[in-house]
Amino acid sequence: MMMVVVVVVEVVVVSVVVAMMLMKPNSKCSNSIGEGPNSYVASRGLVCVLGRRDGIVGNSRLNREIGDHVICLRISYDLVKTLTSSPRVSTCQDISWTWLSGQQTGNGVQTTDQPSARSGAAFWQQKDQQVLWMFGGESHVEHSRPEVKNDLWQYKEGKWKLEHNGSTTDAPPPRHLAAACGVDRGYMVLFGGLGKSTDNLSSIGDDDIPLGDTWVFYFVESKWYTLHDFYSMMGSPGNISLLPSARGDMASWCVPGNRFTVFGGFGDNSTLHHDLWWLDLMTLTWSTSKLSSSLPKNGDFVSLLNYPNGRSGAMTWVNEGKYYMFGGNTRADNARRKHLPLGYVNDMWLYDVKADMWNYLSGSRDKCSIPGAYGNLGTADKKNLPGCRRKSSAWVDIHGNLWMFGGDGVDQSLESISGHSELLSDVWLFDTAKLTWTWKGGSNKADEKGVFDEQGKKSKEAHPGSRCESVVWMDTKSDMPIDKWYFYLFGGVGHDANGQDGYLNDVWRLDVNLDPSVLKNAPYPAPIFTVIVLAFSLIIFVVVIFAFSRKFFLTERVSKLNIKYSKIEQIED
Repeated sequence: MMMVVVVVVEVVVVSVVVAMMLMKPNSKCSNSIGEGPNSYVASRGLVCVLGRRDGIVGNSRLNREIGDHVICLRISYDLVKTLTSSPRVSTCQDISWTWLSGQQTGNGVQTTDQPSARSGAAFWQQKDQQVLWMFGGESHVEHSRPEVKNDLWQYKEGKWKLEHNGSTTDAPPPRHLAAACGVDRGYMVLFGGLGKSTDNLSSIGDDDIPLGDTWVFYFVESKWYTLHDFYSMMGSPGNISLLPSARGDMASWCVPGNRFTVFGGFGDNSTLHHDLWWLDLMTLTWSTSKLSSSLPKNGDFVSLLNYPNGRSGAMTWVNEGKYYMFGGNTRADNARRKHLPLGYVNDMWLYDVKADMWNYLSGSRDKCSIPGAYGNLGTADKKNLPGCRRKSSAWVDIHGNLWMFGGDGVDQSLESISGHSELLSDVWLFDTAKLTWTWKGGSNKADEKGVFDEQGKKSKEAHPGSRCESVVWMDTKSDMPIDKWYFYLFGGVGHDANGQDGYLNDVWRLDVNLDPSVLKNAPYPAPIFTVIVLAFSLIIFVVVIFAFSRKFFLTERVSKLNIKYSKIEQIED
């Protein structure tokens, strides 16, 4: 009877472990802490986070690999003991870069299937088609100062396509540091930026004029319209009486099909805006925040309130209807071409759309007085804080964590505060629940050159060079039992494979799906999957019970009914 119980327990535990493995796979780690149970993680999908280096869990050996997972085929009491032991915490992280396309050196020229190297392009991702739209930007010109562009590209399934070359008179004037959003299966909207006005398209050297125009690219016709002309084409009276003032390098948030929001930015006469506007993407009508419109234009006064300073070059994220903003440049006299950290900040803000209120979360909001506090790689800490910076790359993962890469700012050194700003290549994660930063990868030293491995191959050694003003987007791929989100990066201005400064046109993919910060919150698959696994486990349980009980009781019953016959001797009279 003891054998029955042991076997049943083993079967149930195996079923539960396999179910947990399928529902929430563990990560691969590059390093770990500790020698005992729960301290060593060997390879992707290895179920036994409770395993040891010799491949033994108690008295049970890992002896069969199925796909990306390793299953413990024999489970004994030692496994149960190990399961209940206190875990050791690993500080490892698992993020990796893949170089997908583009040139390893800077200032690459345009080809039929590749945009020229550039920085500060406007971009928007059309989610229903998984298409990235990219407009304009600043590009290199041999033996001359950089020029701004007005071409429109799309990136889909790993390939670039030139959608509009910008040569027609009805296209938006060339510009960089504009903002974009759109409506799936409808149109893309472009607003503002720094560039050439319609009055000086042929002028040389005047590419930083703040623009306040709104343009619509209509997908059906593959044609650009001004906001006024688009109203007329659609037969709508429209409303252009209330419009944002001219600006560029502003913060922006895009909720496709709903709302396109902008904050701050460089304005005319070397000013910095601190007002907030949004465009209703269905009616294409601009509105201003009542809170920001009630504030004086004096930026010094605003700095005393629970309200962000006017700024340019801030990083933004949208997560569950909440708008986050980090860093940027808060000094109007500190033009981006000066590359000085004066006025750079590292404050994090949250804007509540429904309440029309700002909330200050962390960081320094007035000056860049201390270098970045990186802490230990992969370890969250309240003391951690990225150095002040502008124009980093920003993404949101599947669980709402905010990710940030690079930018123009300061690293961990004191020298970086007093000198010129530097280009960065660090990767950070911000936990919106705990309000903590974690340094996840990249260098804590500035001005790193790019390291390129084999094209299309994920690598632990490969990474983009330090840069800022890049184009970013995300891609979701279904990979049971959980979906995986990938981050993408294109171009910017920074360091190439030789460590040389220039405009870039390389495309990189950042994979954070195996990082512990992502895996710890990995959602279980649909309830039906859980029901199937549990039902299957129950069936196995019942079958084993029935088989062993039948064998045991039948044997006992037969033994009890085993009648012996003997011959009756005849008794003579």
